[in-house]
Amino acid sequence: MLPRYYFVAQEDLGLKYTVNFKGSFGLSASPWVIQLAAYMAIQNKATDIVIGSLVKYNISENSSNFSKTTSIGFGGYYRIGDGIFPKVQLQWGSFALGMSYDINS
Repeated sequence: MLPRYYFVAQEDLGLKYTVNFKGSFGLSASPWVIQLAAYMAIQNKATDIVIGSLVKYNISENSSNFSKTTSIGFGGYYRIGDGIFPKVQLQWGSFALGMSYDINS
């Protein structure tokens, strides 16, 4: 069953397909980490593609458990054909709090 939207008239939304990638790698024995990300969503005739990265600095690191790392990150993302959004992020273990601002082109 396809999703439907009802406001004034019935409209079939169609299926939404999404692909998401996020990967991190450290910079040889330093507290800096680069996190690359990509996202693509397709629904009917609409396509949304976002690419970008964060550069994170590990404030404290637990070498026995990566999930207990505290870091601050900054970077930006580009939405193909639409705009950019810079981002700042604080991370404590598996919890992250970020702030970004969407700038349309």
